[in-house]
Amino acid sequence: MATQQMYPTLFDAFSNYQSQGKMRLSNFHSINRSATGQWAINPGLDKWLGEDSWELMTNYILRPREAPLFDYSTLMLEPTIVYRNLKVPLLIYDPVDSSDLFQDFEKGNRLLQQQHLKWVTHLIYENTGHGVKFQHPARFYNDLISFLNRIKLPPNN
Repeated sequence: MATQQMYPTLFDAFSNYQSQGKMRLSNFHSINRSATGQWAINPGLDKWLGEDSWELMTNYILRPREAPLFDYSTLMLEPTIVYRNLKVPLLIYDPVDSSDLFQDFEKGNRLLQQQHLKWVTHLIYENTGHGVKFQHPARFYNDLISFLNRIKLPPNN
């Protein structure tokens, strides 16, 4: 696993990430001091997520019940259970990419839509990674506005 890039000052961390096109002003809160006193984007997040070791990551994927509770809850998410009593509109942005090794949710999302035709809008974004809104900002915005214009919200009580 790659080690996290550290910077001596907050300015250095922000400048480096912004120059790489990775940092937006809204992400500025993600830069924090690490245990060593240096600056990084979300220092320690990889350890908290159990992603600081390829061996641990692989083990948790293959044996999710051995993962810490947070990892287990994200690995074992069952939308058909979570949304079994769905009674509100739900918009699913589904990024589909050839790199979807462990997170291919297209089939499950399609099934969820079939179970809740009245409530679920399932949009597939081909050749797209995790950052749908960053890779396709105009489409993301237009799809969201279209969804909001179609749904009828109940009046406030």
